[in-house]
Amino acid sequence: MRKGFVIWFTGLPGSGKTTIAKALMDKLKEAGHRVELLDGDWVRRTINPDAGFTKEQRRIHLHRVAWVARLLARNGVITLCSFVSPYRDVRSEIRGIIKEEVPFVEVYAKCSLEECIRRDPKGLYKRALAGEIKNFTGISDPYEEPEDPDITLDTERLSVGKCVSKVIEYLKKRDLVKRLERAGFKGPWEKHPRSILKALSYRLYQSFLISPLIVFTLTGNWILGLKFGVLESIIKIPAYYLFERIWAYIGYGYVERRVWR
Repeated sequence: MRKGFVIWFTGLPGSGKTTIAKALMDKLKEAGHRVELLDGDWVRRTINPDAGFTKEQRRIHLHRVAWVARLLARNGVITLCSFVSPYRDVRSEIRGIIKEEVPFVEVYAKCSLEECIRRDPKGLYKRALAGEIKNFTGISDPYEEPEDPDITLDTERLSVGKCVSKVIEYLKKRDLVKRLERAGFKGPWEKHPRSILKALSYRLYQSFLISPLIVFTLTGNWILGLKFGVLESIIKIPAYYLFERIWAYIGYGYVERRVWR
């Protein structure tokens, strides 16, 4: 079984780490990959509820996460980790734990403290500034920016889609995933241009073999059968394609999608 790999998102609270990781996970799952997302809130709520926020407590907490991520990746799962992980030495230790067995990608979600405070999706900065939360990264505890991350995402200026595309391009360069090809919509029939051709060829098969055969059986006239087949193909194929596009629009939204191969 092919091993997976670990993508570790680091950045200030509110920098967009988990949002980007979730969007990337959706892309990878659409491709049929096995993917798991570990993020700080979920891990602290389930696996490690006793984790604190001092540097040593964070180190122990993140070491546990690193070993879980390594185990998942070793068994063929692409593992996305979204953690503030504010200290360079701890991130270096995490990299060492994971790289010993599977590929590791460090992604820095770069966003100014001012912008993170402005966003404040959970209201944590407001509480930290009021002194209600101790050891809060960016306010009462430092965040040490990565000196040489594998990928830097300017989440203050780039959209989520652009950030995901940038990660994907890096994964392609490292040959961690197979190449992407544009595939337009990913509706119930249209997963790849080849699938459209296959469906249309089936319509041609119906029009020029099945339908003429039915007409011949009923009337005994091959010429009439062939004429009916040509007429049916002229009407049926464009109608089918138009219906498919409308269905894709309604069911999946008029959004350009990419499909993994």
